Parts: sequence; structure tokens; C-alpha cells
Amino acid sequence: MSWICPLCQSPLEHHNTQRLYRCSNNHCFDIAKEGYCNLIPVQQKNSKSPGDSKAMINARRRFLAQGYYGNLADKLTQIISAEAGGGAQTCLEVGCGEGYYLRQLGHHVPQHRYVGIDISKEAVRLAAKAATAHQYCVASSYNLPLAEGSADIIIRNFAPAPSEEIQRVLTTGGLFIVVTPGAEHLYQLRQHIYRQATLHDNPVTEVEGFQLIEQHALRQQIDISGVDDVSALLQMTPYYWQTSSEDQQKLNELTQLQCTTDFVVSLYRHAEGATT
Repeated sequence: MSWICPLCQSPLEHHNTQRLYRCSNNHCFDIAKEGYCNLIPVQQKNSKSPGDSKAMINARRRFLAQGYYGNLADKLTQIISAEAGGGAQTCLEVGCGEGYYLRQLGHHVPQHRYVGIDISKEAVRLAAKAATAHQYCVASSYNLPLAEGSADIIIRNFAPAPSEEIQRVLTTGGLFIVVTPGAEHLYQLRQHIYRQATLHDNPVTEVEGFQLIEQHALRQQIDISGVDDVSALLQMTPYYWQTSSEDQQKLNELTQLQCTTDFVVSLYRHAEGATT
């Protein structure tokens, strides 16, 4: 992966003996013992610890480990396997969290190079620790520390990222995979939180510089068993902070929740001759 300095955009060189990256302007970034690098300068942070909290990350890790979102991991694997064409490609996930989906992809399509970026240091630390063969970096999706045309495939899974940055980093003709919530995603959970739960609005959108080539709807009912798993689902979502302490307590006491997962997976191709 061709990392660039987030301060001056010069190429970063890996100095293994010193465990750091350095650019020609002598900006240095240490490599953590888990193998990841933090490429968010202080002036680009909007808080001391940006991104999801440690509690949210651990809850998501526990929940995903139970396989509740396995159908989404399977669909991403199917898409990227079909894209492989027998050769090694670089697959970047923007907003990778603790690396669950990249680990699934790495297991089933091992010939690719996998790179994950997230603004949460704790998420990246866990991801790097769990998959040492992959590359991880703490970075902002609005200022990707990557050279132009560094990635053949980019995944944006429930994460914000400006199309201009995706277009810059993705190779011409590369695949851009966007995962968004379908209309009924976690509807039953939201019924426990809001007096009137509404369906998600999920219009098909054009992305500048990209051609929409296909779209997949993944909807299924999951049976969430046990207090721990129901609680983990609540804690890993933004709904947790919109829930009163009384409703949180009620949800944390549920031993069973039948819930709909509803994902929309949109595939875009980086258009030939596109400009930012």
C-alpha cells in the first residue's frame, strides 16, 4: 500500500528497524506494537478520541462474532471473489471498525491485499491485532493518507467518505462497494426505542465519477438469543445514545429479540476518464 504523509502528501517510507514511517520532509509516524500506524494529525482531530467508543467497538465485535451479519460478509466475499480474476488486488475498507469483514474476505479470498482505515484508534488496534497479515491505519476518510490509484477495490460499509477521495484513491475501472441500511434494517429494535418507528429512506443515488452497475438487497430475520447479544446489538448502534436509561434497562433485560437485518449493497465502477 502506498501511504502518503497526511501533512504534506509526500510518500511515506517504512523504516522497519525504527518502527516508523517517514516522509522526505521528515514528518515521522510511529508504528504501534500491533502493527498499525496512526496517520491523523492532531489538527485534524475533532476530539481527543474520535470515532466509536471502546464500548461500542467491543459490543460490535461480540455481536458480529456470533454470525448475525454473516449474510453480508458472504455477499461481499461473493462479489470480491468474482472480481478477483485470478490475480492479487488491493482491497481497502473505509471505516473498517475492528476488521470483521476484512478477516472474512481474507479467509475466503486470500490472494488479495487487505487494508483497513478507521478514525477510531481502539478499533484499528483490535483489527491489526486480529489479522497481522493485513494493513491497518488510523485515518480520516475525508483525508485518506493514500496515493492516487492505490486501491483496486474500495468498500464503504455504513461509513461516510466523500466520493472525491474515493475517486482519487481508486484505480480507473476499480470497484466501489457501498453498503447502506435497507428500509427495514433493525426495525424491531427501533420499535423498542421510538414511539413511532419509521422505515429507512433508501433511494438509489448516483455517485459522481462512478457508474452504478448492480445492486443487491439482503433482508433476513435473525433470532438474537440471550441478554448479552441483545445488549451488544443496542450498544453497537447509534440508537444507544438516543435511548432513555429506562428503555436501555428494558432492552438490556430482553432474552430474545427477533429482528430484521436489511442491507443494500451497491456496486459502482470507477468511470473511465472521470475527473474530480
